[in-house]
Amino acid sequence: MLTFDELWELLTTEDEGVEIEAKKCSEVGKSCWETISAFSNEPSLGGGYLLLGIKSSEESDTNNYEIEGIADTDKIQRDLATQCREVFNITIRPQIETATKDGKIVIVVLIPEVQPSEKPVYITKRGLPQGAFRRIASTDQKCTDRDIELFYQERNAQTYDTTIFPDATLDDLDPEAIATYRRERQALNSNASELNFDDQQLLYALNAIARHPTQKGEYCPTIAGLIL
Repeated sequence: MLTFDELWELLTTEDEGVEIEAKKCSEVGKSCWETISAFSNEPSLGGGYLLLGIKSSEESDTNNYEIEGIADTDKIQRDLATQCREVFNITIRPQIETATKDGKIVIVVLIPEVQPSEKPVYITKRGLPQGAFRRIASTDQKCTDRDIELFYQERNAQTYDTTIFPDATLDDLDPEAIATYRRERQALNSNASELNFDDQQLLYALNAIARHPTQKGEYCPTIAGLIL
């Protein structure tokens, strides 16, 4: 999980983007719900960060992002956790932290991308497709019928051996097994492109590991990887 200082640097130098959304957030409401759905659904994004307590450049007199802070951080955190459990068709488990900047408290929320078998994530009261969103650039876009169709196709395409083990790590994979694979692959085709990959890249290419559903930037083994 990135620190607030790292996220603030990205926000102020590069603006909001596909992975970062800043909100003033005096209360957790519909705008947050749409972003949570979008971060949860967007394929291969790995989730995204909500920064709460930030005044947008459009709201600021200086046309820059400003730290406004959160007055009641406990309430906002409780509301966010509760609504992530109750508002959507499945339970979302965000990682929530507070940080202090310029004497003001902000809330950093990492929303994980869910597994293909759990998509689409949508706001229950709105139903499909109105309640489901994707993250396109810095915007939350309502899913089309085609988006919903693709999500269900992905559900059916997921195979048993690509199922992940979030509690396992790359340390659970035997380095000798990886070395043996390299030797046998080289014997079969010495020019195979994947032999130029480092171990992590190689394992990802083989679907032996996958992006971790909640720990951004981290990977975890699949059933195929643990069998290897």
